Amino acid sequence: MNINQPNSDAQINHKNNQKSGYNNSPYAQAIYELLKAEPDQLNLFLSLMLEFEQSVAANNLLKESLTNPLTASGFKKDLIFKLMPQLKQQMIFEKIILVLVSKKKIHILSEMGSALQQVIDIAGGVHEVQIISADANNKEIEAIANSLKSISKRPIRIRNLVNEELIAGWIIKTPNFVIDNSVKERIRKMKTLVLSTKVK
Repeated sequence: MNINQPNSDAQINHKNNQKSGYNNSPYAQAIYELLKAEPDQLNLFLSLMLEFEQSVAANNLLKESLTNPLTASGFKKDLIFKLMPQLKQQMIFEKIILVLVSKKKIHILSEMGSALQQVIDIAGGVHEVQIISADANNKEIEAIANSLKSISKRPIRIRNLVNEELIAGWIIKTPNFVIDNSVKERIRKMKTLVLSTKVK
């Protein structure tokens, strides 16, 4: 499929430069400002957060423990330090966690990796492109990613996400537009068409 000219079944939504689906966390921005003078520390913290984000995504019990407002902040803090003991080896990292605990924002660590990566990318002029599909092993997704990289005039970072509710197909999200070529979207359009058709 030609990425420059999506087929007619794909729905394109222009966002007027609104970053729909992008998490611009003010805490991620603050952490970036705090650590940017020490690139090694920034990269280490980013690496830990991305690894932690993957662990949370793969463990529903862990995700529930972090995001449940009824779970004590102290328990969440102890859980995080147990899972990532490296955080206590860097005083600045430990302070960041303690501040989030005091602000009752510790749950945002479950998405901090992606949020911080986005802040770093924006600062470096790199644009994130999300490719969302129902199957992580879809070879078409790899081809789409390679095509996007080859035609983009700016540096981009491809982020592959899985959403089984799409059934099949894919969605491409950029800071400026969305291309929805999922089966779920096709079914929605067909349903709309059927309901709007008048029988003579």
